[in-house]
Amino acid sequence: MGAVSLSVLLALAAAAPAARGDEAASPKTLYEQGQTEFELGHYKEAIARWEAAYRLHPVPAALYNLGQAYYKIGDLEQAAHSFKTLIVKLKEGKNVELAKNRLQQIEEDLKARPASGVGGDSLLTVAVAPFRTEGVDPGLAWLGKSFADALQSRLQKARTVRVVEREFLDQVMTEMKLQSSSLIDEKSAVRVGRILGARVIVFGSVAVLGDEAVARARIVSVERAEVLGSGEAQGAVKQLFGLQAELGKQVAQAMSLSAALSDRGGPEVTELTLAAYADLDRLRELARGLPFLGADPLRRRRSGDYQLALSLSDKLIAAHPKLAPARLYRGLFSLQTDDLDRAEQEAVLAVRLAPDNLDAWALQANVKYLRGELDEAMRQYRSLSEKFPDDARAFYAAGRVALQQGAKLQAVPAFLAALQRTPFLPEAESNLRTLVSAPDAAPLLEALRAQDPGAQAAALAYRGFFAGLPPGQELTAGLVRDMPRLYLGYYLQGLSAKGVPAQEAAFRSALALRGSFPEAHRELGRVLLASRRCDEGSDHVDLYLRTAAAVSDYGPLQEQKKSCREDSK
Repeated sequence: MGAVSLSVLLALAAAAPAARGDEAASPKTLYEQGQTEFELGHYKEAIARWEAAYRLHPVPAALYNLGQAYYKIGDLEQAAHSFKTLIVKLKEGKNVELAKNRLQQIEEDLKARPASGVGGDSLLTVAVAPFRTEGVDPGLAWLGKSFADALQSRLQKARTVRVVEREFLDQVMTEMKLQSSSLIDEKSAVRVGRILGARVIVFGSVAVLGDEAVARARIVSVERAEVLGSGEAQGAVKQLFGLQAELGKQVAQAMSLSAALSDRGGPEVTELTLAAYADLDRLRELARGLPFLGADPLRRRRSGDYQLALSLSDKLIAAHPKLAPARLYRGLFSLQTDDLDRAEQEAVLAVRLAPDNLDAWALQANVKYLRGELDEAMRQYRSLSEKFPDDARAFYAAGRVALQQGAKLQAVPAFLAALQRTPFLPEAESNLRTLVSAPDAAPLLEALRAQDPGAQAAALAYRGFFAGLPPGQELTAGLVRDMPRLYLGYYLQGLSAKGVPAQEAAFRSALALRGSFPEAHRELGRVLLASRRCDEGSDHVDLYLRTAAAVSDYGPLQEQKKSCREDSK
C-alpha cells in the first residue's frame, strides 16, 4: 500500500506559510518532494522531507505516510510510533482504519523478530571523539571539541542514530589514556567504540594555517575494524560555522543519514572572529551541566561564572545581534540569575533565529515552570515532545511537571519515554525509582495496568531491578518485545540467558542503548573474563568500578581479573 496523498496535501496547502526565499520550503512543497522520493523508492529521503513538513505544520494524517516510509526501511518501531500517534490524534476516519491495519501487521512482525538485536538494528549507536588540533596555539585547543560538538549535534538530527553522551565518552578516553593523546587511530577507535557499545566511531583533526583552517574526519566501523568513509572541509578561519556544517554534511552523507544533511535551524551568522568563536566555546563549557528543568541548585556558589557568561553573551550580541547561540546563552544565564523576564525575551529571539533548536523552545517552557505556571509549562513540554519526538529531555520535563502537579500516573510513562530515548538522563531513572520503589507504590502500579500495560510491565521491571530481585523470564521477554529501545530489558535478558554468546549479545545490546550503564559493564566484563578475553573484560570491569554509585563486589571482581590473566599465560 502506498502513501496517502490527497487529504494530507490539501491540509498542508491550506495552512502552508509562504516560503522565505531559498531559506525554507513550505509544508506543501516539502510534502510534494517527499511523495516524489517515496514513489522513486528513496524512502529515507522521503522521511526527511515529510518530517520537515510535519515540524512546520503537524497535520496528523501525514503520520500515515511517515509510518509507511519507516516500514519500507525496516524501522518497525518508528513505523508503529507514527501509526499509533495518528490513531490517538485523529481517533476516527479512513486514515485511522488504514493505520490500525498497518499497526496490526507491524506488531505481528515485531513478535516474530528475534529479540537479540536492538530495534531491529534500525538505530545506529555512534560515538564522536574530540578532534585533535594540529599546528595551533595552545589557546586554540578548544577547536577540537568544538568541531566534535558540532558534528555530534548534526548527527543527533538523524532519527536512525543514537549518539553516545560526550561526558561518558570523555571518561572512557581518559581511563584509556587517550584524552591527551596527539592521535587516535583505527585500532584505538575500535577499542573505545566496543567499550562504549558504539557500532561506529568518528574522529578527526583540525589544523589552522594563518587565516585558513582544514578539518578532516574519519568514520570507522567498530564491528569490522575498517574505515567506512571520511570527510574534509577547508576554508577561512572566520567561517568556522560553515566549515563545521560542511564537514557534518559529508559525514552524514557518508553514513547515509539524510535527515542530518539539512542546515535548517543553524546559526544565521557565518563569519566570526576566532575570539568570538572562543567566547562561544567558553559559554558552552559554562553551560555544561546546567539542569534542563529548573534552576541550578549551585547557582549561588557559581554566581561568578554566571556573571562572566552574561558578560560574554552581551559582548557577542553587541557585535552579532542575530547570533542565535548568544541569545540562547543570554537567556539561560539570565534564568540562573533569576531574571526571568530577560530569559523569556531572549528565548523568543533564539526561537525566531533558530526554530529547530530544542533548547531555545525549552527555555521558554522552563521560565513558565519557574514562575509556577505548571499547566502552561506542561502544554509546552508536551508540544516539545511532539516536535522533537526522539529527544529524551522534553519527556523527562513533562514527567517532572506531572509529579509536581500530583499526577503520578502521567509521570511514570513520561519518565519511561525519556529512558527509551537519548541522551540518557540519570534524573529520569532517579525519579522513576522514587515512584516505583515507594512503599505505597502498589496502587499506582495497579492503576497503570488499565492505562498502559506496557508501562506497567516496565515499571515492575525497574522495581525489581532497584530491589535487586531476579527478573521473571516472561516479564523480560515482554519488555524486550514491547520496548525494544529500553536498555533495561536487554540487561535483564542477559542475566537469565544461557550460554556466553546469548549473554554477551544481550549485555552489548544494553550498552548500545546506554553506554554508561555500570551494571551492564560489570556483567559483560564477567562474561568476557570467563571466556578468557582478559583485556576487554578488565576494561568493562574497571569502568563499572569507577562509575557505579556503590560497589560491594570489588574483591571478587579483582580476583576474577587476576585469575583470567593467570589462566591465559
